[in-house]
Amino acid sequence: MFRDVQIQGPFARWEYTHTIEPDRLSACYVEDRAEYALPLGALGKLFAGGFVRPKLDCLFALRHGFTAAAFREWFGVCRTLPC
Repeated sequence: MFRDVQIQGPFARWEYTHTIEPDRLSACYVEDRAEYALPLGALGKLFAGGFVRPKLDCLFALRHGFTAAAFREWFGVCRTLPC
């Protein structure tokens, strides 16, 4: 596991955790988890929450596709679970 933590940036808090666990002898399970808080607390969530969440969902769907494609290219196979 490793974690990216925003020190300074657009979010009040951003922690992005990458976990890679073995799955049998020749496979692994990859999980990415983002935990974040918008600036301005409840006010930021009220005004930007409906905009930010769909953008992040789209971003992570794209990342999932790129990761699956890379695994297929490098290892010849990639089993993915639906988002």
